[in-house]
Amino acid sequence: MLITITFEGAAERDIALRVDPAQHLQQLRTLLAERAGLQPEERFLIGRVGLDPAAEEETTIADLIGEDRILRVRARPAATVPADPAPVEPPPERPIKPPAETPPATAPAQDTRDPVRAKAPEPTPLEVAWGLAPGDAAPDLIEALRAQIAHVEAGTPDVFATLPLRTVRIVFATLGLDRGLRFGPNLPASDTIGPDRFVLDTREFGSRSAMSPVTYLHPDRRPRFPEPGSLRREFVATASQALHVLRERGVHASHASGSFAGFGLDASFRQDLERLRRSETTTIHLSLETFVPRVRLRLQPQEDLRASDALLAAVEQVLGDRRGGRGEQYQRLHRNIFHRFGYFFPCDLVLGGQRVRTLLIENQDSEEQEQLVREFKLGAAADVQTSKGRLVAEAGSGHSEQRSLQDRYIDQLRREEVRVVGGDEALGIDDAQEAGWVRSLDRVASWRVIDNRELLPILHFLPPALAHPCVALIDEFARSHVNRRLTALDMSQYIAPANRDLLLDLL
Repeated sequence: MLITITFEGAAERDIALRVDPAQHLQQLRTLLAERAGLQPEERFLIGRVGLDPAAEEETTIADLIGEDRILRVRARPAATVPADPAPVEPPPERPIKPPAETPPATAPAQDTRDPVRAKAPEPTPLEVAWGLAPGDAAPDLIEALRAQIAHVEAGTPDVFATLPLRTVRIVFATLGLDRGLRFGPNLPASDTIGPDRFVLDTREFGSRSAMSPVTYLHPDRRPRFPEPGSLRREFVATASQALHVLRERGVHASHASGSFAGFGLDASFRQDLERLRRSETTTIHLSLETFVPRVRLRLQPQEDLRASDALLAAVEQVLGDRRGGRGEQYQRLHRNIFHRFGYFFPCDLVLGGQRVRTLLIENQDSEEQEQLVREFKLGAAADVQTSKGRLVAEAGSGHSEQRSLQDRYIDQLRREEVRVVGGDEALGIDDAQEAGWVRSLDRVASWRVIDNRELLPILHFLPPALAHPCVALIDEFARSHVNRRLTALDMSQYIAPANRDLLLDLL
């Protein structure tokens, strides 16, 4: 919608803008500060009453404009220049009369007028026009920039190439494409890390640095946008099964028998023990990745980029500070240079969206069985001749025992994860809404960096007078124990291209 913003008392500042009626006044204030010089003390008007700045975050443009589409602002009163005091005219000189021959002595006439007192003008105190007024909070510039491109759509690189250069700059600023890559989470530019707070986090690499290591040499020219590639989907499935079976069987048997003088004895014992241990582990891993590239940005290191002034100043400061020896200087190189500006700068990257769905199923089945059979037999017999006659007798006893034991343990795990980068995340986490998530990537504001390519060490952009001392310092401590506390990179490989360049320069 096209609306008119009028400044009461300063008609020369009136401006017409095309904005979204649903946009909040706080975002409009940031835009007017850039376009029309809106000051913090200037207020939006509702009738003849100024709107409280605290309510601007919850008030939209549609709440203040009417059918005439005019939004009024109470302009800051211009500084009034005090008028110079009117000059006081001196009294006219009286004509001198020649003295009389014999004048009588008379007293001089007394001046009855009030004494003339000069009055200096009192300066009117004015509120400063720069900085933040007391009580105001600093605006979020990144959110303000994202609001400006919230409705910009570019489904193909050709459409993106036709967008205004200012829109392209906003996209690069909101995504931090001028920053380097480092370990750990993203840090704001205002966050300064002291030696006591420096902690290496090797779990995450690829976060953006707090400060930019390079400067684009052609700010009024669009960079190159090669073909980013088409929508790609990759499905990977892996399955593994491990089976371990242990079977044991032990048999113990004994037998004894004997006879003497017509008496006989027989005994036997048997024990049969069998064990079975079985363990089975099954793992299934499924991965479905949807890769939606929209724009590919390609920068030529030699033609488009140079080291930023902040990087040059920081390197000069580290090399010039020799306190604590070379070891302390090497640690400051990591803390003040690599941690703030990154280790690498990607010269080729892809913008768009990425959706990764992973499914992990683990099943562990363990079983243990035991069976025991135990038997004991005893028999006695007698065949003797007595005085009464022949005696024949037989007696026996038996015992049998069986025992069975079975244990089984089943452990199952199912873990599903959906990770969405770019686009509407609410649509991306639902499999049924995947097509809607792909369509949401037409909005430029929803793009994210999904691939970093051609990573160059930031030392590549330094002039030889600064790069060679850094290479020599790293080469001295790259394999020492100090390096393990500072980075997970093999710094000897990190400077290998620089060593080759230095050797070529010497040859």
